[in-house]
Formats: sequence, C-alpha cells, structure tokens
Amino acid sequence: MKSKILLCLLVWAVLCFPPWHAGNIDAQSGVSIDQMIETTTFAPSDILYMERDPSGAKLPRKITASNLLSRRGGCSMVYGSDDPTAAFLTDVQIGGGRQCMVPQDATLLQITVAADAGTPSVILRRRRPNGNTTANLTSALLATAANGGIYCSKTTAVVGLDGVTVCSNTLQNTALLAGDWIEAASASAGGTARRMSIAVTWITGP
Repeated sequence: MKSKILLCLLVWAVLCFPPWHAGNIDAQSGVSIDQMIETTTFAPSDILYMERDPSGAKLPRKITASNLLSRRGGCSMVYGSDDPTAAFLTDVQIGGGRQCMVPQDATLLQITVAADAGTPSVILRRRRPNGNTTANLTSALLATAANGGIYCSKTTAVVGLDGVTVCSNTLQNTALLAGDWIEAASASAGGTARRMSIAVTWITGP
C-alpha cells in the first residue's frame, strides 16, 4: 500500500512540477527554451547542455554550445638513453623515417622537445603516403632549452600545454591526414646529450 502511495505522489510531482521547460529547436534561428537566454550560434558538431538552478527559481538560463567532440592525441619519440655511461647522441640517431603514424585526420597543435643535457635540436616533417610528399612541421630547428630543458613550438608564441613554457611561433603545415607519418627531417645532437625526447600533439574532431 505504501509503495502505491509513493508512486502516486511521484507521478503527481512530475506532472505538476516538471523538471524541464518547454521549447523548440529551429534550424534557422537556433534554440529557444522558456525562461532561458537564447543562443543561436553553433558549430555543426556542438553538444548542447544546460544547467538549472537547484532552487527551482525561474531565473534566466543559457544554452551553451561547446565543441566537446574535439580530442587531443599525439605520440612521443625518444632517442638515446638516460644511462650516464651511454655514448652521446649523434645527428644520425635522432634522424630516421616513419617514427609515428597519424591515425585520423588531425590538426597539429604543438611539438615539444627535451633532453638530459645540452641543447639538441630537430626539424620534424610529415610524410604523406599518397605521393610520398613531405613537408616540414617547423620553419626552423627546434632546440631544447638550456641543459636539455623543455621547449616547444606552436603557430603563435604562447604558453604551451604544460602551462609554463612559452613556445616559439615556428609551427607550420599543421593539417595532418590519416596515414601521415611523422619523422625527423634533420637534427643536431650537439655532442653532450645522451637522450632526446620529442612529443607531438594534435587535435582531432570537428
């Protein structure tokens, strides 16, 4: 009996105090929902979501369009070893073709370099299997900071993904296609580094 009463109360609450607002979606003018501020500019694959005041007050709300389908991906290439008895890196060791394959169409976001010592540098390129064409991904050699410190390249000189390092603005040819390979076009080991690390970061999605 008690369960039936509770069920009736639940149905009554939903019917009398619905947790939604009536509205409509119009392909031409955007989204309009009662008691909410209207947002009419959306990208093709945006996901719409809304937040409601827990108090239930009929305050203006906003539908926010956020491109939540974009995802970061990437790959890392490590040359040499941190073994203090290992030989110093050579230019040839940092080189080499087809080090990392791009799994789907993407936009290059950042290249980051670091080492255990010195200031080794590299120019990465993408190799496109369709025609075997290549294109350098930076306009100049990308060297680590002093003593192998982290440095990076983006299309503009802004703070990088680590939130600290200010990147150079040498990144170029950022459109990557599925099946492209990332490889070293040229490198300079510098004679004091035993290990160099390179990280390539891209964005996929609309």
